[in-house]
Amino acid sequence: MRNEGSSALIHTSAAPWKYYLQLRDYKAPTWPGCFSLFGGWVEEGESGLHAVARELSEETNLFDIADQNQMVPLKSRTYNWDTDFERVLNHVTYAFPKLPHTHPTIPLEDAKGQLKGELKGKISNVFEYGIDESILNGVRVSEGVGGRLFTPYESMALVMSTDDRLALMDHFYLSGLKRW
Repeated sequence: MRNEGSSALIHTSAAPWKYYLQLRDYKAPTWPGCFSLFGGWVEEGESGLHAVARELSEETNLFDIADQNQMVPLKSRTYNWDTDFERVLNHVTYAFPKLPHTHPTIPLEDAKGQLKGELKGKISNVFEYGIDESILNGVRVSEGVGGRLFTPYESMALVMSTDDRLALMDHFYLSGLKRW
């Protein structure tokens, strides 16, 4: 069973940041019709960085249209959800007490056990990219329904996978985007 994924957390290079998210295909095997970070599974013998570059090349034309300097990750984080779940959940519930941390209609406390089960044994590599908004507006998405820019607040109203939502909210917290 695959348990390690790599994702690209893409935001505009200039403040206020907007986040570029993918609308997954309605026939996708996981989280169909939901928004997500671009990415996928790490293949055998592949690093997390190589996996995210491969996925971005397969799913978008970003490497063709962006300045190559913008395609170097600004930061990376690896989440081992067995050990990082509680820490990340504490960050996001402190910073965003009134926002949905999982699914917009499921209260956090009701979903906590389900979330831990869903993320059990999973590792997420998240690579942060800052790309000019004019370039992001010209991205062609070849996998899924498409991509779109969202403000941090707009992104929290979307249905997305638990690990993507928690990684995105942890990014908001660590970047100082608190209690807007």
